Parts: sequence; structure tokens; C-alpha cells
Amino acid sequence: ELGDDKRLLLAAAEKRLAGERARRGLALAGAPDAMLALATEDVPGIAWSGQVIASLKPGPALARPRVALDRALDCLDPQLRARIRDRLDRWTAAQLQRHVPALVAVEAASLDPAAAPALRVVAAALVQGAGLAARLPLTEAIDALSGDDRQRLRRTGIVIGALDLFDPRLLKPQSARWRQALLAARRGTAMPALPPAGATVLIRGAAGSGASFGFRDFGGQAVRIDLVERLARAAHDARAGKAPFVPDATLATSIGIAPATVDRLMTELGFRATLADGGSAQWIWRGRPPRKKPVAPPRDNAFAALAQLTGRP
Repeated sequence: ELGDDKRLLLAAAEKRLAGERARRGLALAGAPDAMLALATEDVPGIAWSGQVIASLKPGPALARPRVALDRALDCLDPQLRARIRDRLDRWTAAQLQRHVPALVAVEAASLDPAAAPALRVVAAALVQGAGLAARLPLTEAIDALSGDDRQRLRRTGIVIGALDLFDPRLLKPQSARWRQALLAARRGTAMPALPPAGATVLIRGAAGSGASFGFRDFGGQAVRIDLVERLARAAHDARAGKAPFVPDATLATSIGIAPATVDRLMTELGFRATLADGGSAQWIWRGRPPRKKPVAPPRDNAFAALAQLTGRP
């Protein structure tokens, strides 16, 4: 008799628990946007009311990650799990369109068979870099872009800067979190340490100071690439042809860029330092040196003969 009572109590508890799980599952399937958030404490995922209920996995493309439900949801009915997955897929797509729209656009351009080869090359590099790309390796492709190609990139938000191609919106804190979440999902790794929100200049090597975070190293400092572009434009606005000039240091000083950092930046932009009468420093525009093409190794040596015999390059 006691055994029967225990079984009845367990059955009742299980029924009540199953009902509560179904109720919470239905609430999750219909959760409003305000109840969902990107989780970045460990691996990138999705949180519902503060609880992580899914993770982001590699998908068919960078801006199309796969949403994997947490195993805790395996207890739900398969149809209910499908509804939850559909809800999270739609929420993720909407968040990506809101916070990283350029990634969606350049991905489409890189796969567009009607797009010119140069545009596809530039777009593919931007996809690989999650919306950021160094300009120098893309010099030939950028030079080959037509006016329409450049306009298409501008419509996506991409700036073709002096040193980098980027969408300035991707450097905003929430967009930067989504961008790093997509990269971590693609690599299958944990989220990296992000730079402090709003940081424009960091110590070289500090957390979040690398190129993948939108910073360029100049000496002992790392400068956010949109600020690099502002400084580049200010320098070009100040010069008159190839006449020596002194750039206004106000902008650099206001954001904490050291004089040595400015010197390195000016040199990389294509300016050369010179001394005016009286010893004051000036700069002359010389243009950036052309990109050196890799030299093919000679084929008339012992290693080349060995490669021919073995069939290896």
C-alpha cells in the first residue's frame, strides 16, 4: 500500500512537472524580443530571461549561424522544440540585420554571379574579416572596382579608407559583440575578451586591441581604424599637393594618441618627415609604395629538379 502511494505521488509530480515544462516551452516559443539576448560569457549563445537556452554554431555562412538548442530542452515535445528553434532563428536573423547589416550585404555580393570579379574579391575579403579588411592586400581589386561597384559597397555601409575597408557601425559596442560572436561561432571557440566599450586608443597588446577587433598597431599604441581614417583625412585636407606642411595635432591629442604614434601613422599613410628652416618638423606627401608581389622561387636548382622527380611543388 505504501508502494502504491509512492508511485501515485511520483506520477502526479511527473505530470505536474511535464505540464510546467510544456508551459515554459510555450512561453519560450512565443517570447518577445525584449526577453531574448545575445549571451557571450563563454561560447556565443542566446539567453532567455537571463538563462542560456541555445548556442551559435557554424552555419552555411558567417552571417547565417546555426542555432543549437540546449540539451535541457530535449525533454520537450519535438514539435515544441521545432517552434522554439524557429523563434530563435527568426530572432537571430533580425538581430543580425539590425546590428551587422553590412555582413549580410557583402556576403550576398561575394556570391552574386552578376557582380564583377573585383567586387566579389573585395566582398569575399570583407566576409572573411567579418566586415573589416586591410586595404593593401586588396589594392589591385580596389583599383579595378567600377563606379557602380564602389556605390554598391557604400550602400552596404563599407568605407574604403586609406588603410582599411570597414563599416563604422561594426565598431559600436553591441555590433562588435555580435561580430565577435559570429567569428567565435565560425571557429567553434569561446568568446574573446572584448575591448572596453567606446575605446578608441589602447595599449598595444591589450585585450581587444588586435586587427580583428578593428584596431591598428602603431608603435606602442593601437588605434581604432575609424579614428585612423579621420586622422588620414585631416592630413590630406591639410596638405597642398606635395608641398611640406605641418598637420594639426589637435585631433590626435584629443583622443590620446602619442606623437610617436602620429609619426608612424603618417609614414604608413605615405608621408615623409622633413625638417623646415629652423628645425621644425614637416611632412611631405610621397604616396604609399606599391605592394610588392611575391617572387616565385627559381626552378633551375636542385630542389626544383627534386620536385619534378617526386611530383611535388
